[in-house]
Amino acid sequence: MDAYDPTALRPLISRGPVELAGSPLTQWADYAVDGSAEIATAYNAPVAYEQTAHRYAKWTAKVNYEVPIIGRNLPPVLSIGTWAGVLFTEYTLTFTVSVEEGTGGDDDWARYAAKVYGWKVEATRWQASDSFGVFLGLLIAQSASTWASVAFTSPFGTGNVLVNKAAFSGGSKPSQETLGCTGQGAFTNATTAPSPDPLVTALLAQMAGAITNSYTTPTSFEVPEGSGYGIFKTVEFKVPSHDKVTKSFDLEGDGPFGPGIVTS
Repeated sequence: MDAYDPTALRPLISRGPVELAGSPLTQWADYAVDGSAEIATAYNAPVAYEQTAHRYAKWTAKVNYEVPIIGRNLPPVLSIGTWAGVLFTEYTLTFTVSVEEGTGGDDDWARYAAKVYGWKVEATRWQASDSFGVFLGLLIAQSASTWASVAFTSPFGTGNVLVNKAAFSGGSKPSQETLGCTGQGAFTNATTAPSPDPLVTALLAQMAGAITNSYTTPTSFEVPEGSGYGIFKTVEFKVPSHDKVTKSFDLEGDGPFGPGIVTS
């Protein structure tokens, strides 16, 4: 048996730091960086195997947060149209940025530009004898009024949404309803505590810059293994009624990732 050395080859639990836009994050749970390569495949008739060549590299990053607050205690109360969040079990607010690849010339790593952002909401609630078919009612009302949008209010901001899903289930378990909504127009960031959330602020600022400048200024991202610059691709919040709130963001790497890329 090999001699045991308690100080050699120890498993690590990373404590960071994780830095975004030059500032250390003070509340995060885990991160992941995925590097990959685009490969070109060539066919050569005289041989029986594929021939391949490296095109360029790319990377993405994801950071997850766990917030020490229970969803039902997060103000202000969620509301969508005439529904004021009564009996909600969970809702998710997701921002997604559409990016266009612009890799070319002497680029060794992928390059991107942000095009537009969209946002959506998904919610579930228990059915009750005094509030039955609430989500279906929203869809019926929308269909009868030239598909008009309804107001959306959450702890993270406000906007208008169109209902795109209203489902319900029943049987041996408590009956539940599911609602899906698509943001119609811009999202307005919250202005009071506990928001504005810095992730929403950063994503909206990124998109405002893309309109003003016609190009996207990437955000610096640093972890102990390396650093780089990326474009916000998604920001998501999950709010269960009786569990901790979680949130996350994804970056689409713009240019290289590795040791010493971000120097300030």
